[in-house]
Parts: sequence; structure tokens; C-alpha cells
Amino acid sequence: MSKQIHSELITIGDELLLGRTINTNAAFLGQRLAECGVPVRRSSCVADDLGEIQGATSLAMNRAEVIVLSWGLGPTPDDLTRDAIGQLFDLPLVESPEQRAHVEEMFRKLGRELPVQSMNQTLVLGGTERLENLLGTAAGIHLERKGKHLFAVPGVPPEMERMFDDQIEPILKRAFGQ
Repeated sequence: MSKQIHSELITIGDELLLGRTINTNAAFLGQRLAECGVPVRRSSCVADDLGEIQGATSLAMNRAEVIVLSWGLGPTPDDLTRDAIGQLFDLPLVESPEQRAHVEEMFRKLGRELPVQSMNQTLVLGGTERLENLLGTAAGIHLERKGKHLFAVPGVPPEMERMFDDQIEPILKRAFGQ
């Protein structure tokens, strides 16, 4: 009998904890992961805090084969998910020509100048796979370590859903044959 593969969800944001935003991402991800044969064993929500994100991620990496973090990838100062993952796994932020071109194109299509605040969206974590965001500027993250897969996705539901369907589900099928 083969070992059952499990996943763990971590949603991030003070707005979720304070009830200002309903956590529809957890419902979507829980349903889709189960459909992929990687049922969710735990789901948690943590504050916009580096230590909280790192602690939850570290625990999840010890308990599950697939870990999905949602929220906290945008351009604002409270978007700490990418930094937390980078520090936890000792990964540098690097300029991505592909991501820079994507961000510039998104703002060009909107007819707007690229704000300085959004320049951090051109950086990705070295040693990870960049997940393209076709609907927004925040790139997703895929990190594989010791047969475990960690994903970080944007919090905006349409962006997260599209990223899951187009990129994460195929990775899970390749990795686990589910």
C-alpha cells in the first residue's frame, strides 16, 4: 500500500484574522487539493508577521508533503510571505528579467507608470520556480525540498485560482501521479 500524500494550507493576513476578509482561498484550495488526491490535513491562518509565517511553514514542512501558502505576495510592506520563505530556506531575492517584463507589461496594459513600490514585484527567490501570474503582478513560488513541495500563491482569488489550475495542479500530478 502506498503512503497517502497530504497537504497543509497556511493563509496569511491580519485582514483574515480580524474578519475583514472572508477566507475563500482556504475553501477553494482545500477542495482542489482533495480533487488532486492530496487532501488537506491541516489549515491555519497566521498574522502578517515574519516569525509567524516562518513558524507555520516550518511546522508544515515537517507534517505534510505539499504546503500551500496564500496571501502576502503583493507590493505592500505587510506582504511578507516571499521574505519569510527566503529567510527560512536561506534563498536570496534576485531580479528576474521575465518577471520584470511581466510587471512592466501589466502596467503598460493599464496605461499606468510602474510605481516604485511595485518594483519589488520584479524580484523572485533564487533556487525556486517562478509561477507566472497571468492576472496580476505577484509571482507565485514553487520550492521543492526533499520530495516536499511548497507553493506560495497570491491572495487575490482569481489570481490564485488560475495559478493553481494552470501550474500547481500539473506539478502535483507529475510529482505524485495523482
